[in-house]
Amino acid sequence: MIFGPSHFNLRPPIASAAYSPTSFYTKEMAQSKLEDAVQIMQSPKNTLSSWKVAKATGVSYRSLQRPLLGNPTATERNSNAQLLAPVQESVLEAYIIYLAQTQKIPSGHRVRELALKICQVADPATALPSTTWLSAFINRSQFLEQKRHGKLDFPRVRESGERLIGLFFELLAYYEETFHVTLNNVWNLDEAGFKCGESRAGGFGVAPIGAAHTISHDSSELVTVLEVVSATGKIGVPLFIYKGIHLMEAWFPTQKHDEVTVSTSKTAFIDSDILYEWFHEYFPYAPDHQWSILLLDGHSSHTSDKFLQEALKRKVIPLFYPSHMTNILQPLDRSGFSVAKRYFWAENTGAFAEVFEPSKRSFFETYLSIRLRAFSEYIIQGSWKRPGIYPRNKQLAIREFRRQMNLPLDSPAPDEPAEEEARTDQVSDEDIATPVIADPSGRTVRASLLSGNTQTAIATCKRYYDRFKDTEARLAILDT
Repeated sequence: MIFGPSHFNLRPPIASAAYSPTSFYTKEMAQSKLEDAVQIMQSPKNTLSSWKVAKATGVSYRSLQRPLLGNPTATERNSNAQLLAPVQESVLEAYIIYLAQTQKIPSGHRVRELALKICQVADPATALPSTTWLSAFINRSQFLEQKRHGKLDFPRVRESGERLIGLFFELLAYYEETFHVTLNNVWNLDEAGFKCGESRAGGFGVAPIGAAHTISHDSSELVTVLEVVSATGKIGVPLFIYKGIHLMEAWFPTQKHDEVTVSTSKTAFIDSDILYEWFHEYFPYAPDHQWSILLLDGHSSHTSDKFLQEALKRKVIPLFYPSHMTNILQPLDRSGFSVAKRYFWAENTGAFAEVFEPSKRSFFETYLSIRLRAFSEYIIQGSWKRPGIYPRNKQLAIREFRRQMNLPLDSPAPDEPAEEEARTDQVSDEDIATPVIADPSGRTVRASLLSGNTQTAIATCKRYYDRFKDTEARLAILDT
């Protein structure tokens, strides 16, 4: 149960669907070829048979016969099989892409089950979508394709990190343009754990000579805090999750705080039920039936069927970060909670000098005293700017990814081999005068080994080994 101002009582998958940036263009080209073949057959000057026209235009004979006999084309059949609204299909696409990044490719039946749950929000009597709808859904999608064997060997994050970052920015821009989402309606939600008595190391105090100076005030009491911030610098209603079954009056100060919600769980961590109740009651929904975008990580509570259904019902589009990329792309990770923890530790460090006893009540008071400073409009806007989300700059995120992966900041992507330097058989005076050859590409070799690109590493090492041997041979000639 969640307690606020007053007490208020899609794990889906796809039939081997995976992200494919070229599938959309392939479908467009096939449709264009079919239209050209139909025009040739309907021309009064045509003297060729349908077999020859199909072969000349590069389309199958059966595909050409359908429009000639008056049967509906694949595009027309797919349009009639659209059970979900465009925004609902977009949410389904985003969730499938997230599952693919975590190597959890869903089956076709699971995708149909998810579509059923989405449809049942408006009509509980809806039947399970057919396989025809599934094929039509994949054909309409610009980001998915159907895999025959049902399994996808997704590259490691290190090798595909930059492509995942690019896909995230592509989906965000697509949703903003398609559903006319304004900057005020883009939010980021995340949770962080705080220890009630956690303090900053290195605090100073005044004590008699010889007195003990190492004091442990680290309390094992854990509290989970949920925050939601917008791209314009606004902050939503927070949620505190304490460990326990019932809320106790001793945990809170006598002064009431109407802008705070509190709940309990057996582990002090959030679960799907707690998140659903908070989201249903306190999430800042967009006014006038406008759409919102909510950026989330892949926590299990964020991907529950109940939460996804409620989000669609409230016109909120959940967009998941790529796997293992929240420390690069999530605003609350880049500035929000990190600043709040520094302020929180500093407050506890100063309070320890006054015989401070950490407790749930002291945590509640301390966190609320530093919250407005830690989540000021300036800091929140900076947290969206650092990963390059607003203002939009994808290169900031890619550069941070390269820095964390120990990759060259201005080199080609780790999955693209670097161009080899031009070599010459002639050696200059500077080469002969320097018997020890420094390896300026040692960083490139290390980055290539870390990323699994052994061919680039071997080629680089061989190149400098050959240069060293050539110089050593010329030095031997000079000595004789």
